[in-house]
Amino acid sequence: MRARAGKSVDMRHFSPRYKPWDQRLCVVPGGDLFKVLKSGKASIATDHISTPSPRTASA
Repeated sequence: MRARAGKSVDMRHFSPRYKPWDQRLCVVPGGDLFKVLKSGKASIATDHISTPSPRTASA
């Protein structure tokens, strides 16, 4: 994955503490995601949600 995503991508976004297969699955046909990460045209941001809150309806 490091070779496809490039050296500048923080690999911790691909190594979560939870088991992602229990929550979601991301499929990247043809490696498009990794191509834009490597080029610097996209980035990834992950975080931990400590307490979920109710969704509010938009007006």
